[in-house]
Amino acid sequence: MNMVLRAATILLAAMASLSCRAPSPQVAHEEALRLNASFARHRTAYLEAIELENRLVPETLEWLNAAPATQVRFRACRLMDRWARAYFGPRVIHGDMRFEEYKSVRVRQVHSHILDHLRQRYFILHDYQRYAQAACEADSRPATRVLIQQRLQEFRGRLQAHPRALDEISGLLAALEN
Repeated sequence: MNMVLRAATILLAAMASLSCRAPSPQVAHEEALRLNASFARHRTAYLEAIELENRLVPETLEWLNAAPATQVRFRACRLMDRWARAYFGPRVIHGDMRFEEYKSVRVRQVHSHILDHLRQRYFILHDYQRYAQAACEADSRPATRVLIQQRLQEFRGRLQAHPRALDEISGLLAALEN
């Protein structure tokens, strides 16, 4: 019995040491290719979402700076739909990629950075969609108008401070393959 326990202990120790080892360079390269291929399926949608976001910021600011925004509900509803489209790009990509697993530390770091970037993008874009939705669904009561004007003023400030969206992911993936 003692001999069986000793053999089991040695076997478990050997398995634990194997699982703690870093993957071979070949495995790391294959994982980098797998991550790149995983994102390649979404690259077009990602770039379209960036382009849409960069067009929507000035269009929305133009709408917010025009006549009282609460009087133009139709435009608010259109902007709400367009912000929702911009939001769903990064959200869907994040949802598809978040359960992927990698052994290579470098690939895991890039994957984590990609997921963080996508999560940040879709949280911001969802906020913008919600601002437009509030204007779209606002009624004409005076109390509601005041509240909506305050939210739209906040929206205007966020859009004015909003940096131009850039493709940060392609550079990360290109650096990973080198």
